[in-house]
Amino acid sequence: MPPKRRFYKKKKKSGDPEEIHKEEAASKYSSLIFQSKKAIRKEAKVVKSFECQKIIRKIKSLKDEDAAKNSNDDSKVEAAAKDQMDQLDEKLKTLKDFDIDHLVHEVLRKAGIEEKEESPEKKEDDNDDNATKNEAVELDDFTKKLIKSMMKHKRMSSALESIREKLIDYNTWLARKEDFLKNGGKNAKESDKTVKSDDKRAGKKRGRDLDLEGHDGGAGMFIESLSGHIAVDEDDVLEGYEGFEAYDGEEDDIDDYIAQPKKRNRPGQRQRKAKAMAIEAREAGRHWDNSINRRKKKKRVDEDFGANKHESASGLDKSKEINVAEVAKMGKDWKEEGKAHPSWAAREAQKAKSGLGIVAFAGKKITFD
Repeated sequence: MPPKRRFYKKKKKSGDPEEIHKEEAASKYSSLIFQSKKAIRKEAKVVKSFECQKIIRKIKSLKDEDAAKNSNDDSKVEAAAKDQMDQLDEKLKTLKDFDIDHLVHEVLRKAGIEEKEESPEKKEDDNDDNATKNEAVELDDFTKKLIKSMMKHKRMSSALESIREKLIDYNTWLARKEDFLKNGGKNAKESDKTVKSDDKRAGKKRGRDLDLEGHDGGAGMFIESLSGHIAVDEDDVLEGYEGFEAYDGEEDDIDDYIAQPKKRNRPGQRQRKAKAMAIEAREAGRHWDNSINRRKKKKRVDEDFGANKHESASGLDKSKEINVAEVAKMGKDWKEEGKAHPSWAAREAQKAKSGLGIVAFAGKKITFD
């Protein structure tokens, strides 16, 4: 069996916190540069192969065109095609020999990441080597154009965006760490808590030595000083807590002011209850002749008001038989007694004024034998 791996806890570094912070920041920054370079090189190799494939396709298409042409073509055209082929071959060769580090440096520069310089002792020792490197760093026009075209590729743009996001994360971490050191080893939240606790203690101490003599509480003459409440100055109020009184430690009966939500029937609750009752009765051996979905009958309106069931809507008794003529006569008598509707009376008066309607016969009646 292979030996078990042992994991040891990292020992906390002792010393000046600023020096420890510098070491942590340097290590994080170096890891950021390493990861960024690794991601750029990975994408740059793919983009470089794409560029090589483009040039190879162009060379192949030119060869196919030359093979399709007749032998009677001009020598100038053949010379131009040959020159173009030579240029493409030279470009392909330079592209294959292209150093990806140039592209890596350009992407890091655009992302805003500065590569770490070597220590001054090494610089003094390697002056000659650095001079030769600086001379070799100068790029020709073709390499500059190649870097620009490769930077426009989708893969390189996505890699650049991811590196920028990592740099933003590093900067936020660095800012928080610096604030932590400025506050004396406390986070911003912890410092806010200490300020609030000090203010609470000061609020509790206010008004301890006052002799209110029964003027405190709700019957305090509606004056803040007499009721035991002392106004807080605007300077003493915490930021973001304007308009709120200082908490004096007393518990508020907030449950008395919050209305409890009413219980509502869930969908199908009555059906489930009726079904459970039916099953329970069946198991107990009782006779259950009601349906499972049984509800209580609603009360009728006439039962509430004590109306007579034998009376109809017209007010007549259903048990008594009444002729139609009696009903017609009943209405006539009611009208003759002066109980006519105001609209009927107005219409009759209008007819009398205009002379319309049925007029009483005033002539002589003639009879024939």
